[in-house]
Amino acid sequence: MMKKLSRLILIALLLAFGAASQAVPQAIPQEVQEAQDAYKNGNYALALKKFRPLAMKGDAQAQSGIAQMYFDGKGVRHDYRVAVLWFRKAAEQGNVLAQYKLALMYREGKGQRKSYQDAAVWFRKAAEQGDTLAQHALAQMYAQGQGVSRDPKEAALWFGKAAEAGDAKEQFKLGQMYARGKEVPQDSKLAMSWYRKAAEQGDVLAQQILAEMYDHGQGAPQDYKEASSWYRKAAEQGNVAAQIRLAVMYAEGKGVTKDINESEAWYRKAATRGNASAQLKLAALYAERNDAKKDYKEAASWYRKLAEQGDAAAQLKLGVMYANGQGVTQDYHEAAMWYRKAAEHGNALAQNNLGVKYINGQGVPQDYKEAAAWFGKAAEQGNAAAQLNLGLMYKEGQGVPLDLILAHKWLNLASMAGDTNAQESRKLAEATMSPMQVEMAQSLARVWMEQHK
Repeated sequence: MMKKLSRLILIALLLAFGAASQAVPQAIPQEVQEAQDAYKNGNYALALKKFRPLAMKGDAQAQSGIAQMYFDGKGVRHDYRVAVLWFRKAAEQGNVLAQYKLALMYREGKGQRKSYQDAAVWFRKAAEQGDTLAQHALAQMYAQGQGVSRDPKEAALWFGKAAEAGDAKEQFKLGQMYARGKEVPQDSKLAMSWYRKAAEQGDVLAQQILAEMYDHGQGAPQDYKEASSWYRKAAEQGNVAAQIRLAVMYAEGKGVTKDINESEAWYRKAATRGNASAQLKLAALYAERNDAKKDYKEAASWYRKLAEQGDAAAQLKLGVMYANGQGVTQDYHEAAMWYRKAAEHGNALAQNNLGVKYINGQGVPQDYKEAAAWFGKAAEQGNAAAQLNLGLMYKEGQGVPLDLILAHKWLNLASMAGDTNAQESRKLAEATMSPMQVEMAQSLARVWMEQHK
């Protein structure tokens, strides 16, 4: 039913667009043009001098001009009531700008009582002359039931007129409405159609969304090639989200020929604009490349930018690079420092790595109790390596009281995560445990699993 209604609305839109929907430009007499030019140039005294006699003689454009002066409070005292009087005089003569402005003043209650009904009347007059702003405003009133009965079909009709006039912003808005199904029936195909119109006019956000629709098969069959084409258009205009997605597509060879250099170039564009995700990806690309362009130093540089901003993933990576001496001079103290920063943000890998540093006394004093504390934090988050390490500490009584039941629990959990070392250690623990102890340990593991689903 909804799709059928969407189609009927579209047919109604197309029938309504027989003629150009933009307002026909009104000829501007030389005297009015001179007054408008004076106003634009900030010569308000001259503008008023030229507008006033023309307005008094009934020239609608001059009346609209002098109304705007009172509305803005430029060259005259700020007075909405006087502005309303002059806008009304011009509006009643059919001046489309005055009709739109008068409607706004009714809608906002400026210079007169607020009246959605009167606003709708004047928006309609301007809209019927092709004013796209008035068409959009009238459409919103129908969509929201302000001053008129709520009518999604009528709302779609006026939104469509504004969009069909060629305004990319209106086309984008109509695409959004069909995509979301708020003021009109939801229809992905119609949404894509309007997004395309806006995208073809260079609207960067429409280009991004159109690309995403092709990328995910919304409103059209999935088409990576078409998606990459629209991502590129948006990316070339500086759209960071499009730059990142295009970088991913080059890295994976989706819709384009796989090209790590192109991927790097697009990640760099997004990264240089401060995007954290792109900076992280770019750093990883430099660190993990398998060709001559592998560059740990450059990777460390990008990780540092992010790490200093508090990014836990980058702090972990930078810690690893200091621990291994990749792109930086090996420094266990620096490694431990960055692990700690990431660990304090809740990063489980960093918590486990910091625990290992305390076990080995690398960059920090050897401290089994501190190690067990960090292993515990990571283990509770499901990190299998930390579960293994914590299990071993309970098994040996290092940093924690010797407890075979807790040892078995954590070794069992690590085993279920696929850690083969944990499986062997669990068997060794079981050899010294009673059946009742094993059963208790297994029960604890089951409870943990249930709580961490």
